[in-house]
Amino acid sequence: MTAYRVVAEPPADLDVAATFDWYEAEKAGLGREFLDELRATYGRVADGPLGYEDLRSGIRRALLSAVGGFVLNEVGTPQSGLTVRVFNQASQASCTLNTNLVAQDVTDANGFYFVYRTGTNQSTWASPNLPSGVRYAVQLCNAGVQVAPIQTLDSRLGEKEFEEIDFYLP
Repeated sequence: MTAYRVVAEPPADLDVAATFDWYEAEKAGLGREFLDELRATYGRVADGPLGYEDLRSGIRRALLSAVGGFVLNEVGTPQSGLTVRVFNQASQASCTLNTNLVAQDVTDANGFYFVYRTGTNQSTWASPNLPSGVRYAVQLCNAGVQVAPIQTLDSRLGEKEFEEIDFYLP
């Protein structure tokens, strides 16, 4: 079996640093989560690089799958403490049943949420990553009641590193 290693050139390192800073500015600790996920992705690429898209001359691309965004009211005030729930299909969405739930997060003080792991706790490392290649439906709930229309991703998540879904409440 051939052993592979991942090489990140200096421009990529600059991109990683800028991305870390952006995530940290959005939510304390989110930059660290990004780096942990990036390291795990590097490991998966090193274990099986031929399974990833070949951009050119042996340069391969592996995207991190995530859904995130903001929940704001009509005047732009962040809405915290709301539950953002992710399902494979809009018809499966429920604010009270977890039968078909893929993942969920709760908006922070800035109205921000970030879903990149399956399950009900985005902070646990025991949960697997959010699967790519799915066109997710995203639901917003407050105390078991849907408070905004369900939004469905325009394309399969695997085509993008990050899909932003914002909610604006009246």
